[in-house]
Amino acid sequence: MTRSDLGRHDLVLAVVAVLIAAVMMGSQLAFLPADREAGDPVARTLMRTDTDARERLLIRGDGQFFAALATDPSMSRPDVLRESPRGYAYRWIRPLLSWLAWAGSLGRPGAVPSALIALTALSAGVLVLGAAMLARTLRRTPSWALATLALPGSVVILEWTGPELLATGLVLAAISLILREGRPTAPAVILLTLSVLSRETLLLVCLGLATWLWIQRGRRIQVADLAVVGIPGAVLAGWFGVVWWRTGLLPLATSGDRVSVPLRGILDVASSWTPQTVVMVGIMTSVVVLGIARAGEHRLAVVVIAAPTLIFALTLGTLVWGRWEDIGRIVLPACAVLLVAALPAAHRVAAVGVPDGA
Repeated sequence: MTRSDLGRHDLVLAVVAVLIAAVMMGSQLAFLPADREAGDPVARTLMRTDTDARERLLIRGDGQFFAALATDPSMSRPDVLRESPRGYAYRWIRPLLSWLAWAGSLGRPGAVPSALIALTALSAGVLVLGAAMLARTLRRTPSWALATLALPGSVVILEWTGPELLATGLVLAAISLILREGRPTAPAVILLTLSVLSRETLLLVCLGLATWLWIQRGRRIQVADLAVVGIPGAVLAGWFGVVWWRTGLLPLATSGDRVSVPLRGILDVASSWTPQTVVMVGIMTSVVVLGIARAGEHRLAVVVIAAPTLIFALTLGTLVWGRWEDIGRIVLPACAVLLVAALPAAHRVAAVGVPDGA
């Protein structure tokens, strides 16, 4: 099988993922009942939730925030959200999906819900494509990359819409490129930067990559290796500055209630978990354990890359650990990396593996 054949196969997987996502979201749109008790949506731009199934899908979760922000690309109208100005600034730290929805809707507010739903389906393709690329690098069966759509963090995005599928797909592709070459490449750094602009917590994956490169170099620092965290971090910091300049508020001013003493958030809320949350947390835990156990020669790489995200998750408070929908989105990148590491080995995959010692 030639490299062009390999690329074609991965693209076919991405198309299949888009179709699966489209069916899932289309089914919801067809059967989603009106919620008369939901109250006003946080997004003031969604004004037809009683008659428009697209809007009802968005108000199930954070999709409504991105729908509102997609109508305000210049950050000039905090009133698009029924939230405090600090909350408006906090939501703008993840601009990429809103920018894409604004572009996809051609600046027409009425087209934003359709654009977001379409982008979510396309993001499922990005996720699976990135997972297939990483599977080849780790010498796993690429076809199993479709399993990433079943991760709890993926499931909730296909119910709500949001940036996590896009961010995770971009970061998986970047990890594949860096592990394959054993060094940062320009395309990989660009992908990492875009993932961080999709969701700021992806900077933790960048930190894990930088740590792996440092270990690979015999615990010596090379300036070029710092690009994997330095460039995405600098771009994110610059964007924070833009948000501060435009809104007069620090973007992370409302995030303090989401952080706690390590493990306290879990211990405080575990007794009140719904059965569904228990199952979903169990799935995520199983993926982490299986990924570490089955990673084989690539164990060091996947553990070091996933570790910062998982450690950060343990410091989150009850506001995040209270529901599987919230914690599932945060740990999705780490779970995706470890799920790929746990996939069946592919003995006929082209030799594009991680450098010796990983």
